[in-house]
Amino acid sequence: MGSVERVAKYLEDAQSLTTAKPVNPGKIKSEIAKLATWLRKHQDETLPDGAKQQLITAIQSYYKTALAEPTLKESAFTLVDDLLKLPEGKLVTSKSKKTCLKWLGDLTPDGEGKAGPGEAPSEIRILTVIEIDDNGIITLMHDATGDTSEGVLENQDLFSSIKVAFDSGEDVQVNAEPSGEGKFLIVSLNS
Repeated sequence: MGSVERVAKYLEDAQSLTTAKPVNPGKIKSEIAKLATWLRKHQDETLPDGAKQQLITAIQSYYKTALAEPTLKESAFTLVDDLLKLPEGKLVTSKSKKTCLKWLGDLTPDGEGKAGPGEAPSEIRILTVIEIDDNGIITLMHDATGDTSEGVLENQDLFSSIKVAFDSGEDVQVNAEPSGEGKFLIVSLNS
């Protein structure tokens, strides 16, 4: 089965599973895991635009179902996060990635990224890495405003990936959310 046919099958399965009454979280989690594995294995392939849209529609079906079925949020979060890590233009367009960033924020597990009383809701943003100093401090820039902020990381592997890409001369963009004190928590590379 070719990639285009496989994506059509993923869409068909997603629509079938997410419209079933009642939904079966076990089957949906299994299908989400299969789709996430397929995304990672085929990330360097290029799909035609129609198939890219089918892929996003399939993932959107899981996203919408996860909002109504809390037991699916973690699986859907992982799927959307995996999609955001894909190179643009191959399996997903940059426009779709922007939509998926919003979905990722909606699926953030309870307690993370949720606004408390009187706080603005957390918002994931795409920022550009402009400097990594000798102490490992990452300086980020908002492309639209030119404002700079310090980037904070909780994941050493992610830091290594960012540093390797930055040191090789690539333009490095990251997905980050405000973490207070004018800093941003870097959640993933925006490849």
